[in-house]
Amino acid sequence: MELVIMGQPRTKKNSSRIALTPDNKRVLLPSKAYKAYERVALIQLARVQAVHGPISVMCRYFLQNRAHWPDLVGLLQATSDILQAAGVIDDDKYIVNYDGSMIAGLDKNNPRVEIIIHQITENSVLCDEYVKAKARKCDTTKRAKSPRGATAGAKAKPKAPTSISYKEYRKLIKKGHHTP
Repeated sequence: MELVIMGQPRTKKNSSRIALTPDNKRVLLPSKAYKAYERVALIQLARVQAVHGPISVMCRYFLQNRAHWPDLVGLLQATSDILQAAGVIDDDKYIVNYDGSMIAGLDKNNPRVEIIIHQITENSVLCDEYVKAKARKCDTTKRAKSPRGATAGAKAKPKAPTSISYKEYRKLIKKGHHTP
């Protein structure tokens, strides 16, 4: 499968922003330039058919100029995350290799990434892992686990609620109240 994402390729990790959540915790967000690139890429990949299982990916990056020259690993990570977000691949952990990926050159008028995806069907450890993962998702024969420590016919020990003190809990147990 061959894909082309038009636009200046961006990395996800460089130029990150720090933001505060409503409960005043700091979180690391991707740069605004990456978010804009991701938005455009997801629109371009909206109708692309998904590839399932282990894959080999080759990316050729054509950049607009030499300013803010990115590293190849950052570009590959960003592209993998975008392919996963678009639903083109199941999970970027199933990418077996990036053979032949490179920053191919400059194209001032047409910056882009050309992506070639090959499905791998044999001679990979991930083939077996992918089959097992899919089987676990589809397995309906598993029984629900019984509570720990409880055996058939025996009453399970009630758990102490966290909203009252231990002394209050003991009083309730003595009176015969049972908690779920």
